[in-house]
Amino acid sequence: MRCRPYAILIAVSLSLTCAAYPAGASPGGLAGLIIDYPSISPNGDGIKDSSPVRITIDEPCDTISVTIEEVGQVLDTLLFELDAPPGTYTASWEGLDSLGALLPERAYTLHLIVVSAGTVEQDTRTVIVDITPPVVQLDRIDPGIFTPGIGGAAETVLIYFLINNYEEGSILTITVFDPEQIPEELPPPDGITGDGLYHVEWPVESTPADGIHAVSLHLEDMAGNSSADDGIFDVDIDGPAQDLLTQVPDITREVPPVLEGYCYDRNGVETPAFVWNDGDPVPPHGIVMQGDTLIWQFDIGDSVTIGGEYIEGDYSLDVTCADLFGHETILSFTFEIDRTPPASPAIRTPYTPVSDPDLVLEVVYDALETDSFIVYRGHGGTIETMRMGAVLYVNITLEEGENTIWIEGLDEAGNTSASSNTVTVVYETALGFFYPEVFRGPDIFRVLTGADANKARVDIYTVSGEQVVTFKQSGPAHSFQFEWDLTNGDGEGVRNGTYIVVITIFYPDSKRIEKNFIAVVR
Repeated sequence: MRCRPYAILIAVSLSLTCAAYPAGASPGGLAGLIIDYPSISPNGDGIKDSSPVRITIDEPCDTISVTIEEVGQVLDTLLFELDAPPGTYTASWEGLDSLGALLPERAYTLHLIVVSAGTVEQDTRTVIVDITPPVVQLDRIDPGIFTPGIGGAAETVLIYFLINNYEEGSILTITVFDPEQIPEELPPPDGITGDGLYHVEWPVESTPADGIHAVSLHLEDMAGNSSADDGIFDVDIDGPAQDLLTQVPDITREVPPVLEGYCYDRNGVETPAFVWNDGDPVPPHGIVMQGDTLIWQFDIGDSVTIGGEYIEGDYSLDVTCADLFGHETILSFTFEIDRTPPASPAIRTPYTPVSDPDLVLEVVYDALETDSFIVYRGHGGTIETMRMGAVLYVNITLEEGENTIWIEGLDEAGNTSASSNTVTVVYETALGFFYPEVFRGPDIFRVLTGADANKARVDIYTVSGEQVVTFKQSGPAHSFQFEWDLTNGDGEGVRNGTYIVVITIFYPDSKRIEKNFIAVVR
C-alpha cells in the first residue's frame, strides 16, 4: 500500500495583502495554500491530468512565485510575477519539469513565495505524480444462480472481489443492474484498508426480478487512475414459459388428433405432466428438445372421436411444467366440440322489381345460435357468395335483371345451417309500371321512370269515371312506390269490381301517362 497525505479537493485559493510594512514586520496576509488535485495522473485520459493553481491578492506585491521542488531543487516554475498588481493569478501543474518531461511517480513540494517591501512569506504543500491505477477484479458471485424460496438454497447473494494497488482515499463503486438495466448502487464493505479479498452482500429486501443481473465494479484513486470489472448472476424465481403450438378455438366442430405445445426455461425443464378432463396426471406421448425448448405432443384423438365421428362436449387440458429448481407453471385451456348446425334463417320477401341496385334484405334468424351468414346471389347462370356477420339487415348489390338470393347461417363452431327460403328480385333501370291486375288485399303500385322525374301520381276511378283515390309523390327520383289499402279518399273500403288506374309521370319537360283496368276481388 502506498500512503499519501490528505488534501482538500478544491482549487488553490490564496488571499494576500502585500502593501509596504516596516522592516521585520509580516504582511500577515498569507491565508494558506489548497490545491486541486494534490495527486494527479498526467496520462492523457482527461481525468485529473493536471491541477489548477489560483492566487488572489488585494494589494500590490513585489514578486509572487510558485515552484515545484524536490529536496530544495527547483524542477519547474509554475508562476513568477514582478510588481504584481491586485487581482487573481492562475497556473497549472501537469506533473512535468521545466523541460516538459514527465516527472517520476513520487511526492514533490509545491512552494509558494511572496515578497513585499523586503518581507518574505512562504507556504508549501506535498503534491504527487501517480499514473499507476488501483486494480479491482471480480472473484466470484455466490450463488451463480440465485433461487430464493427453494428449500436448502442460499437466501442472499455474495459478491467477492480482489483489490490490488490500493491507496487511501480511493473510491469503490459497486452497482447491480436488473434485467431491465435499472441500476442499484450497493454500499462498499467497511474496512477496506489495503489489498486483499473482500465481499459485499446484495440485499434482497423484496422479490427480485427474474432474469440475468449484471454486476459492475469501479475503483478510482485520488489521482483519477481507475480500473473496472463486471460479471453476471442469475435470479430464477419464475417457472417455465409455456404456450400451445396447436391452435384450438374455444368452440369448434373438429380438433386435430394431436396437440402440441412447448416449455422453456433458461435453466432447463423437467418432463411436463398432463391432466386431461380432470383425470389423473399422465406423461406426454412424445417430447423433442430443440435447444433449450421442450416440444411436447399429447394424443387426444381417441378421446374426442368414436368411429371417426367427433363427440360433442366440453374438454380441458392442464399442462404442468417445472424447471430444474422446482418452479412450476400450469397451462390450462378448454374447448367445446359442437357439431349441431344452427336453425335455418329466413328472408322476408322483398318488393320487386326495383330500380336501385342497392337492396336491403330483412333476415329472421336465431341470434343465440347464429354467428355469421353466407349470402348467395345467383344471376345469369353464375353464383356469387359473400361472408358477413349475423345482422338483421343484409345489404346486397344487384345485377340488372333477375337476381336469386338465399342465405345460410353459421355458428361459432363453423356448423352450417340449411338454406333459407329463396327470393327473386328483379332490378330494372328502364321505364316500367308494376302492380297486380287483381287486388285481393292491400298491395303496391311501383313506378320506374327510367330517368329522374319531378313527380309521380296514381289516380283510381270507377268505370263510370268517379274518382276513388289519388296518390302523389315528389322527386326528383327514378323510382316511386304507392301502397293502396283498398279504401277511397275518405278512408272507406271500396267495393269489389273493376276500376281504372291512371299513372302519370312528370318529367322536367314532359309527362307520361299509363292507363289500365284493375279489379278488386276479396
